[in-house]
Amino acid sequence: MKVYESTYVIEGKVPETEVDKLVEKFSTIVKGSGGEVLSIEKLGKRELAYRVGHSKEGFYVYMELKLDGTMVKELERNYKIADQVIRFLTVLKEDRKPSKRKIRKPRPAPVTSSPVAPAAPAAVAPVVPAAAPAAPAAPEAPKAV
Repeated sequence: MKVYESTYVIEGKVPETEVDKLVEKFSTIVKGSGGEVLSIEKLGKRELAYRVGHSKEGFYVYMELKLDGTMVKELERNYKIADQVIRFLTVLKEDRKPSKRKIRKPRPAPVTSSPVAPAAPAAVAPVVPAAAPAAPAAPEAPKAV
């Protein structure tokens, strides 16, 4: 048998005593078909996100059950038959055990056969400023005769 979570919503205008009777009815169906009720939580009356039929409010009930798959179908069939139940959802409860997968260690970077040393920068000849052009010669002074 597997553990299931079942949540159903009962119309908001149903009195509290009727809600208790419906909860008892569904738990009796589970026990009568060989299942086991692990927990029942009445979550109370809440406003629905959108109208369902003519209902604006609903009474939420959460049940944790130990059932076989065929019993789930029988329980959901009874949810559909009950006029006061406006929505329901039954899901298989997951085990929260850690996975048995091995966690891989990060691999080291591959080593090449010949290590490559960083290349030295190329030698650059120093830049020498060009010589300034020679100034024209000064005119010669006249010769005395």
